[in-house]
Amino acid sequence: MIRAVVFDFDGLLVDSETLFHRVYAEILADHGHPFTRNDYSAGYAGRPVPAIARAFVTDFKLPLSSEEVARRIHADEAALRAEGVPLKPGARELLDHLKARGYRIGVASSSQRPRAMSVLEQHGLVDFFAASAFAEDISRGKPDPEVFLLAAARLGIDPSECLVLEDSTMGIEAAVNAGMRVICIPDMQAPDEEHRAMATAVLDGLNDVIGFLEKDRSTGL
Repeated sequence: MIRAVVFDFDGLLVDSETLFHRVYAEILADHGHPFTRNDYSAGYAGRPVPAIARAFVTDFKLPLSSEEVARRIHADEAALRAEGVPLKPGARELLDHLKARGYRIGVASSSQRPRAMSVLEQHGLVDFFAASAFAEDISRGKPDPEVFLLAAARLGIDPSECLVLEDSTMGIEAAVNAGMRVICIPDMQAPDEEHRAMATAVLDGLNDVIGFLEKDRSTGL
């Protein structure tokens, strides 16, 4: 039976992947490289900023260091974030449901903690989460399971009793590698057949998770 639900952050809990694509596209456009939403979804979504910066320098032969690219990403993203980052539809309703039903709730993300917490504070959601794991807490990013295993440990729940909510293929892999069930709620791109098969379910939105959990509780699986 599921006892804890662990949320990814970007693209799953908050509608921020469009924001990141805009930041990356503007940086690359300054150096003559187009960068579509499909480019972002196929190779860069869900990866931590330092890894993105290194990949941009290598993949696009940018005349900058990865540290310079990372600083530009953080600065541009912070400026856009200050304008407000909306929640994904159904996020608050799902959190209310989980709290009322006694689930332990965590968040696990490659995002930096201050950035993620600032968005959660904007929406008054910080107190919903009993534990969190962010980029500063881990040495290996997704698809390595470290971030999810750490979140489970901080929640005090065995990984086999955790359900992960993810939007990215790397997040699906990380959850499976952690021995957790995972529901994919696609954001910018639907999962391919390989990753769809890895997921416990692929749902249209966060509101649909409530029905999944009610079925889990009724069957006791």
